[in-house]
Amino acid sequence: MRLNIFMLVIALIVGGLIFYGLYSGSGRMLLSVGSSVLCGVALLMSFGVQIVDRPRSTTMFRVLAGLLFLAFLVVDLLCFWLAVSNAKFIILNGIVGVIGAIGLYLVYNSKQ
Repeated sequence: MRLNIFMLVIALIVGGLIFYGLYSGSGRMLLSVGSSVLCGVALLMSFGVQIVDRPRSTTMFRVLAGLLFLAFLVVDLLCFWLAVSNAKFIILNGIVGVIGAIGLYLVYNSKQ
């Protein structure tokens, strides 16, 4: 697996800016930092990761990581608009993160 450093930095910055803008005025800065990290990592996986000698796995990995980013975005937007408590927010993001990590692990080990 190779990482593209430039795309890594861009993905982390974009993820951070999206969720900083979402939570900046609400006083929930810790949730902003957590969401920024999770979405930055999801964007990193979709932009900056290439699985060496397996182009089909790379494509599936990137698509699944992009869907993981969209899932984080939808969960965060719904939790923000519905004013969900911090504990429920963390649990929902944790569940989405675990499901996404399992999917990425399965794609990486598929050997296609």
